[in-house]
Amino acid sequence: LAIAPAAAVAAEGFAVLARMLPEVSTAPHTTDPDSWACCALQVLEELSDELDYLLLQLATGLSRARRALSTEESVEARALFDSLQGMAIWATAVLLRSVGLPRFCGYYLWEWSSGDPTTMCTLVTPILAVGKRHTLFGFGRAGRLPKDVIALQELVLRAVLEVASPDMVFALEGARDGGSVDM
Repeated sequence: LAIAPAAAVAAEGFAVLARMLPEVSTAPHTTDPDSWACCALQVLEELSDELDYLLLQLATGLSRARRALSTEESVEARALFDSLQGMAIWATAVLLRSVGLPRFCGYYLWEWSSGDPTTMCTLVTPILAVGKRHTLFGFGRAGRLPKDVIALQELVLRAVLEVASPDMVFALEGARDGGSVDM
């Protein structure tokens, strides 16, 4: 449980990246290479392999912290759980803002969770479970929710429902089999 401060720092990092990208409700991405959004996208591109690993660890950490919190209500357990929730919420904001509103769909959510339904549900639960005025934890600005949290929730919910649709399931199955779906 001593990793709560580290998780809070990681959440703050995601919050900084998310703030560099346009909010869901704003204009599309700029192509100006000197813009904050382009800089954030370059950082994300360079970190993509490490982010995949980090997100899987985040999902595991959230699951363990939730279990620990159900057996003991300590300040340390709450701080860890809240920090990991903040990390998941800001990571989701980074994903949605980097992909962009018109393009975000269940496919991106599925890819982000490495094709694992448990990981997907663990990663999206924090953003779907918070209210607009909720504060997550006391470590820095990342404790505040993204301003566009309601729009992010709507996009995530739409994507989750899309992942369960037959079109998505068969498209994903076809992609695994080299593009053909047996009937």
